[in-house]
Amino acid sequence: MLIQSEATSHRPPPSEADGEESLTGIWGDKRRGVTVLIVEDNPGDLVLVRHMLKSQGHFEFVHAATVQDAVKQLSCPTDVVLLDLDLPDSQGLDTLRKVRACQASIPIIILTGRDDRNMAVEALRNQAQDYLVKGQVDAHLLAQALLRHIRA
Repeated sequence: MLIQSEATSHRPPPSEADGEESLTGIWGDKRRGVTVLIVEDNPGDLVLVRHMLKSQGHFEFVHAATVQDAVKQLSCPTDVVLLDLDLPDSQGLDTLRKVRACQASIPIIILTGRDDRNMAVEALRNQAQDYLVKGQVDAHLLAQALLRHIRA
């Protein structure tokens, strides 16, 4: 299932050279952007999520298609995880639990095709910061969900 998005032009990501400011206000330093680990196995969804976030400002991306890859990636500095629950090597809340066990303090935002209120409640009980459903989120909402949970 692909995430629905408004059509936007294909332009390179913004840079400080374009006159746009960095996220100095969030950290108090001259950090380039928010590093998002996108854990997603569907190439179409990955492209769309990246495009949506690029349209919203200074996000940098790291990708993992499996939980095993995500765990390896979490050894590098990451600000927030955007996690699909259904991956080739893990399904449902086990996916969240495995990532959370690897990194207890990082914010994890679920982005899944499962429109299931009970699953959402259980994900939040299992320390997800937010639960978003593919096809029901636009670029602005996605960016706000990520930024809201970043720890300064």
